[in-house]
Amino acid sequence: PAPEDRFASTKEARSTLRSGRIERRSSSGLRLGLLLGSLAIAVGAGGFTYLRMRRSPSTGASVSSAVAMLPPRLVLPIYQDTLVPGPRLLGHFAPIVGLAVTADGKRLVSGSFDHVVRVWDLSTGDPIRSFAGHTDKLGGVAITPDGKTIVSAGDHTVRTWQLDDGAPIKTIDAGPAQLTQIALDPTGKTAIVGSFDGHLRTFSLDSGARGLDIAKASERGRVLAVAASPDGKTIASGGDDLVVRLFSASDGKLIRQFSGHGGPIDSIRFSPDGNTLATGSDDKKLRLWVTQTGQLHKTLDLDGEVSDVVFSTSGAFMAAVTSGPDLHVFELHGGDVRLAFRFAHEAQASMCAALTRDDTTLVTGHVREIRTFRMPRQRRSRCRRRKRG
Repeated sequence: PAPEDRFASTKEARSTLRSGRIERRSSSGLRLGLLLGSLAIAVGAGGFTYLRMRRSPSTGASVSSAVAMLPPRLVLPIYQDTLVPGPRLLGHFAPIVGLAVTADGKRLVSGSFDHVVRVWDLSTGDPIRSFAGHTDKLGGVAITPDGKTIVSAGDHTVRTWQLDDGAPIKTIDAGPAQLTQIALDPTGKTAIVGSFDGHLRTFSLDSGARGLDIAKASERGRVLAVAASPDGKTIASGGDDLVVRLFSASDGKLIRQFSGHGGPIDSIRFSPDGNTLATGSDDKKLRLWVTQTGQLHKTLDLDGEVSDVVFSTSGAFMAAVTSGPDLHVFELHGGDVRLAFRFAHEAQASMCAALTRDDTTLVTGHVREIRTFRMPRQRRSRCRRRKRG
C-alpha cells in the first residue's frame, strides 16, 4: 500500500520509522527518504486539490463531486467552508426535541424531555430564561409569527408564554394522552398537536377551545409528526403506522395519504411553496412527495434514522438531521435534488433542527446540547440569486 494508506497521520509515520518497526536504521536513509517523500507528495496533492476548488469557480464548486474524487478516508478542509460551527448551548439535562427561532434570528427557544422550555441568545449562546410548568416530557415548541408568544406541547397540555418576560399566559388541556409534537397554522392562532393515542387535534390559542379531533391520524400507535401547509388549508401527519396523511384544515376530512416508508415517521415539513412534502423516518430515508398528487418524487438514503428536516425560507436548500454522525444539506433547483455537503457534527444523535429566516444559521438539538452552525457564504449567495430569478 501507499505510505499515506499505511498510517493515520504524518506523526504516526515518523514515530513508526524512528522506532524501527518498519525498516531498520542500518538499511540506510534511502527508504526513509522515499517514504517521507511520498507522504509529502500526498499532502501536496491534497493541498493542490483544495486550492483548485477554492480558486476555480469554473469547476462547478460542487462539494459532493470533490468528495467523490478523493479517497474517503481523508479529512477534507472543504468542511470548514461549508458549515462553520458556532456557540454550543448547554443547559438541558435530557434530549432536546423542539427548536424554534424568532423571525429576527436573535432568540432561540428549545424544549426538552427534561420538562423545561428555555430561551437563548442565538448569537452568543447565552441562556436568557427558562419556563417550568410541564410535568412530563415536551413534544415540541413554536413561536407565533409576531414573535411575542412561545407555544409548547408536553405532558397532556399546550401552554403559552410571553417570550419577553416568561410570564405564563394560558394552559390548555389537550386530552388524556401524552403530546408528541406541535405546529402552528400560518396565522399563529391555532395549535396543531399529535399524541400517543393516535389523535390529531387543533386548539385556538386565544380561547383554548378545541377545533378538530381526528381520531385516526395514525391507525396504529402514535402521531409523531404534524405540519401545516403555507396556505393554512392542509394539515399533514405521520407516525407509527408508517402512513403520511393530508387532512383538510377546515373540517378534518382526509384528502389523501402516502405510503412507502418502512419505519415510523418522525418528521414532516412542507416546502415554502407548499408543492413538496418532506418526510423523515426511522427507515433512514428522507422522501419527497408531490403534495397535490401524492406521487413520490425522490427517496434519499441517509446515515441514520431521520429525526428532522427543515427547508430554507428561499426554498433553495433543505437540511436533514439523523441519529447518525452527519448533517446533510441538499440543494433544490426545479425538480433536482442534489447533496450539497455532509458535515460531521461530532455530537450525539440529532433530534431536531431549525433555520433562521434569513437562511444563515442552522440550529440542531442533540441529547444534552444544542449546536449552531453558520451556513457558508457561497451557499447563501446561491440562495439569494435563485430567489431573485
